[in-house]
Amino acid sequence: MSARARGFTLVELMVSLAVGGLVVAAGHAVLQTTIDAAARSRAAREPALAAATARLMLTDWLRSAAVIEGAGSFRVIHRAGVGAHLDELEFAVHHGGHLYPGPHRIRLWVDRSSISPRRGLLAEVIPLGGDRASADTLEVAPEVMNLGIRVLILSDARERWVREWESVAEPPLAIELRLAGPTHVTLGAAPPPESLSPILALPIVAQVAVEAW
Repeated sequence: MSARARGFTLVELMVSLAVGGLVVAAGHAVLQTTIDAAARSRAAREPALAAATARLMLTDWLRSAAVIEGAGSFRVIHRAGVGAHLDELEFAVHHGGHLYPGPHRIRLWVDRSSISPRRGLLAEVIPLGGDRASADTLEVAPEVMNLGIRVLILSDARERWVREWESVAEPPLAIELRLAGPTHVTLGAAPPPESLSPILALPIVAQVAVEAW
């Protein structure tokens, strides 16, 4: 083989190695991009799933609200501070869901303390007719710093929304929850976007089931 032929072969080999290196580098970059995209997708998906689960749980509880003998009253406590709504809601349900079968009393409130072991929107689930020591406190949505509540009641043969209410006779016709981050929440107005998941930023309005009365 001539020197020219050998030289051409060497150049061709060097080009092939260079092209091969570029292909490997490109493949690695594509793989890394895919891994990064998957990680970003997972990071975005997990909070959305948690928010959807929280919304579904809250909606199911509200629809099942009932006044049960010996379980206490249905009560909405309205607390509005500077730039904050810190309402509370207490009510009973005949069935607390898959994790809490049977009748329970539920309390919803927001803890904004930075030193609390649990913060944000919390739910205390207390079994009725059982030991209060077996009550469970859930961190429903830690990013929620404002809770606004209204209930739809029948008063003087007219339906109206009120922010504070208590009854031992029957639950309201419907319940509305408005959740927000650390800013003022205005009942009846569109909630600010904040860092709250869009799934939770939308108002939760539930008509109380007739069979639960």
